[in-house]
Amino acid sequence: VMDMRGISPLFLDGPHAIIYFNFVNNRPAWEVFAVRYVYSGQDTLGVPTEIVMQGQDRDGVVYLHKLLNPRPFAHLVYQAEVLDSSEFARELLLLEPRFNAREEVILTQTPTLDLPETPPENAGQAIITHFAPETFTIEVATPENAILSIAHPYYPGWQATLDGEPVEILEAYGALSAVEVPQGEHTIVFTYEPNSYKLGAVISLITWSMLGVLAIIVIGRKVNHA
Repeated sequence: VMDMRGISPLFLDGPHAIIYFNFVNNRPAWEVFAVRYVYSGQDTLGVPTEIVMQGQDRDGVVYLHKLLNPRPFAHLVYQAEVLDSSEFARELLLLEPRFNAREEVILTQTPTLDLPETPPENAGQAIITHFAPETFTIEVATPENAILSIAHPYYPGWQATLDGEPVEILEAYGALSAVEVPQGEHTIVFTYEPNSYKLGAVISLITWSMLGVLAIIVIGRKVNHA
């Protein structure tokens, strides 16, 4: 089971600020990070859960809760709040008890698509059809223009396409990713392709080309001496 904190000792500022705002009982973080299991010393969490395991640690009894209605990793929303900064976006998520991440996304960029004034009665669906560390694919069907909110860090190097065409990745909740999705059925692919990869490939190509030229020169000299 993946931990929303990741496996690296290094943390991105945005996700770190949300996760550690209240690590004991942080329902906003559980929502936007699509948390399904919570390890806690409390037997109730304030949201519907099922205790699937319990044990002991140095502080006493601990429980493994399974959330009964977790927010999906990829979730379509039809309303957006646009704020001036990542910090303001995180504050609204964490400090406004009436904010509902199931119905609205907080962005730091204004969407180019016109979102509906009211959410459709029959919301669309977003299904992950492929998931790997550096790429994942989501099939989307939506009756109206929407924002696809994804429980994935907003980080340079990630690229997104919609039906094969590049689309901008928006910053959601001051830490995570989102893309605009027009009405209809679409395939969205996220891929990690940082500039360092491209630069490394160019350097490698130049290096191997130079070695190839050098090898040809050396072989040519040996042939001439022979």
